[in-house]
This record gives sequence, C-alpha cells and structure tokens, in this order.
Amino acid sequence: MGKDIKVKLELSKTQKALAEKIVKAKLKLVEDNIEAVMKKEAIPHLIDLIMDNYDKLSDRMDTLPQDDPTNPANWRDVFKAKLEQDAADTFIYDRADGVIKVNLGEKSYLGYGEDSDTSSNTPLVWMVYYLEGLAGSWGWITKEVYEAAYPAGAFDPQWGRFRNAPGFMLSGGEFFSRKNPWRKHVTWSEIRHPFSAYSPMDIFAEALNEFKIRPYINKAIQAALAGKKL
Repeated sequence: MGKDIKVKLELSKTQKALAEKIVKAKLKLVEDNIEAVMKKEAIPHLIDLIMDNYDKLSDRMDTLPQDDPTNPANWRDVFKAKLEQDAADTFIYDRADGVIKVNLGEKSYLGYGEDSDTSSNTPLVWMVYYLEGLAGSWGWITKEVYEAAYPAGAFDPQWGRFRNAPGFMLSGGEFFSRKNPWRKHVTWSEIRHPFSAYSPMDIFAEALNEFKIRPYINKAIQAALAGKKL
C-alpha cells in the first residue's frame, strides 16, 4: 500500500514581503482607478442626469418670452458650470472606509438655506420655487405692459422681483386688484407664469434615482485586475 505523503510548503520572508507588496500595489491601483473613473465618468454622468431634469423645468417656459429671466433655459450654462465646480471642490474619496462624497447644488447658491438672500434679484433664486413648488398664481409683467398701464411712471415697481430685468413677477391677487389697471392691457392667461401652483420637482433626487454607480466600480476593478490604470 502506498503511504500518505504530506508536503508542507512555506514562503520565505522575502517571498511573503513580495506577495504583500504585490497585493498592496494591486489594491492601490483599484483605489486609484475608482477615484479616476468617478471624477472622469461617474460624476459627469450624474451632472448630465441632473441637467436632463433641469431641462424639464425649461420645457414649461415656452409660453413666456425667451428673455424672461425666470426661464431656467437662460441660466443653463451657469448652473451646469456651478455643479461642475462644486464637484471639483468638494470631491472626497475616503479610501480607508471606501466612501465617496460630493456636494452638488448647495442651497445657499440657489438663494435659500442658512445664507439665503430673499431680497436678491438674481434669477437663480427662483430655483427654490421650481424645486420645492410655487404656491399661488403668478404672472409675468413685461416692461411694455407696465409702461402701458403706468405711462407716467418709471419702470420701478415696489412689488415683485427682478426690478432690473425686462419684467417682474406679479401675484394673481395684485393683478385682479381694482386699483391696478393691468387688465386693460393684458389678460391673465397671457401673462400667467407656467410654474403657478406648481408642485415640487427635486431634480437632484430624480437624477440620483437614475444614477447607477456599480458599473463604474466594476470598470475600475476589472481594469486594475488587468494591470490597467484609468
């Protein structure tokens, strides 16, 4: 009968050190690739998804003049550039815990939050109403309509917003008030803002629901296993 043969193999200290070095190098390559693919592909894709939802806001504005400063289409490039800058400035990859963090679209930038400026005429301030809803009925009064209603007055109304813009927002209550002659020059349907009585639309949450991170992580890992740096 044959005898059992037992063989015990041990790596030398040098071989163990080399193996650990190889494993660490491979792990670092995985981590480097994850960081690279997140910055170069994943986050830009997430921003594109946000902008896709942003464009849905713009689609509601086709009933108003193109130069209307409340039209998100007019701020698109500025808004996207802000998101891209936010991503570059706030990106954190905690390799120890495997956590990736990035802040996009700070509330203070849009005119609300801790540092809100409710008196600002900056068009982006209106994003709060589009994202969280715009209660009540609002109309957009152009400079031409204003001057027709008040031919002797300068274009500097004390209500609404965007007083330095080509028009301003006016509430439905103010429009139908007897003391104001708006109805002699324009109908409510002609000026009614398309976001009146608008329900919330969180373009960030919608984008996150569509965003899938796993394919990017898998790409980073597979590239590292092949010895490829992304």
